Formats: sequence, structure tokens, C-alpha cells
Amino acid sequence: MEQPETSLIWHDIDAQFILRLFYAFDGSMAAAMVVAETLKFHRHANSFDSFCGKSVDELVNVFKPASFSKRTLHRAFQDLIAMGVLELKPVVRNTARKYKIVPQALMALVQPIDDSYPGLTPSLSQAGLGSIATAKAKDASAKARMEAVKPKHGNGGQDGN
Repeated sequence: MEQPETSLIWHDIDAQFILRLFYAFDGSMAAAMVVAETLKFHRHANSFDSFCGKSVDELVNVFKPASFSKRTLHRAFQDLIAMGVLELKPVVRNTARKYKIVPQALMALVQPIDDSYPGLTPSLSQAGLGSIATAKAKDASAKARMEAVKPKHGNGGQDGN
């Protein structure tokens, strides 16, 4: 029988899942991205038994340029290892490190993150659909309508005749 942790391999690695990982790792987007990228590797391998060999240098190039420094990613790796989320493969000195996700440890951190966290709530905002530019345009037009309806304060609304 398949264990619940193995469902992580097939979980949608979308913005909400990345945000869930972000909260699980105490606000470390670098750690969330390292785990997401490693989950993609495990999905391709179709198991958590294989060890990933992507180095920090390779990961810096995977993510949007200048998203994370090598130092930040290295620190994220160390934190994930310390938390038990990543397991290192014993290797010979001066060779590339290989690692894999420990699904039980990852699930233990992700499961407490419920939909009450900002950005994960299932309720829709009242802003409507569209981009920030659309929302700003709607706000500007609403202000213009309010200004048009507002009485002029020149002389109290009386004619000066």
C-alpha cells in the first residue's frame, strides 16, 4: 500500500504549494525553492529513493537570475539538512554532494500549514479579477466619479449674484 508521503511526488508544485513551503520553513523562500526543485527531481525519478546531484551553482542558474545568492542557497541547504528534510548521501571527500528529500519530515512540517495563512485562504477577495494596473485604473475612475458628485466648496453652493 502506498504511503501518504509518496503523494508529495505528484503534488502540484504551484504558487500555493510554494507558499505553503515558505510558511513551513519559517519564511525562507530559498528553502522552499530548493525543496520544490528537489521534488521535481523525485517526480522525474518516480521515487524518493534516488539522490539528486544538483549543486548550489546549478540551482542559482535554475532560479530567476539574482533571486538567490549562492550563500543564501547554501544556508538553505544547511537548514534543510538540520531540519531533517534533506538527507545527504555519504560521498568521498571533494566530490559533489547528493541529497534527497525525507518525505516524512517534509510532511510533518507542511501538514500544520492550513488555509488560514495569508495567500492560502480559499475565500475570494472582493477586488475582482485582473492585474494590479486594472485595479489601479478602477480605483482612479471611482475617485473621479466621487469628485464629480462632490459639491464645490467655493462659496457654500450659492451664486454670488
